[in-house]
Amino acid sequence: MLSRVLMQEKLNKLLGPLDKEEQILMKLDAIFQSLEIENEQDIIQLLQYVILTIEDENIRYGGHNFEIIQPDMVSQALRSYIETKKDKEVGFPVKVTSRVDKERERKKVLDSDYWNQMANILPPMHECLWNSLQDGLTSYSLELDKREKLIEETDSLQLQNTELKMLLQQYLDAQVNQELLQPPVQMLSLN
Repeated sequence: MLSRVLMQEKLNKLLGPLDKEEQILMKLDAIFQSLEIENEQDIIQLLQYVILTIEDENIRYGGHNFEIIQPDMVSQALRSYIETKKDKEVGFPVKVTSRVDKERERKKVLDSDYWNQMANILPPMHECLWNSLQDGLTSYSLELDKREKLIEETDSLQLQNTELKMLLQQYLDAQVNQELLQPPVQMLSLN
């Protein structure tokens, strides 16, 4: 990714006919020239900006514990390296801050920005809309609960009505009613 940023398209066209290894060497040479890296000491100084030492004993490579900085921090690390190199050449005192402190500060800023964005994720218009929707759905839910209770009550009354009709029919069909001078059936019919 770094080579894509620092390489010019003309150089990529010139590298086309070369072997893969030769292309890589030529790209590295172009990157080193653009960063003004002239010797091994410059490379070691650059590595101090892109590699963080870590305390975890489980991660080991070549006897050293390290972690490469995040890809989004590469351009900032390169700027810091170039500024430091220019300050040294001009003779300005170099501000010494550890990479770990820089990484922690960056994480604090990113976390703060993230939570500020999350706190204001909904615009006021949308928030008002969501609140209205919640109120409407709450009221709708209450109406549905009332309706459910009424349906249960209606079912219960229909069952009682059916039972009472059967009981009344049983009483009317009883043999005792036939023996009376005036059976209740005659009293009930309104002809």
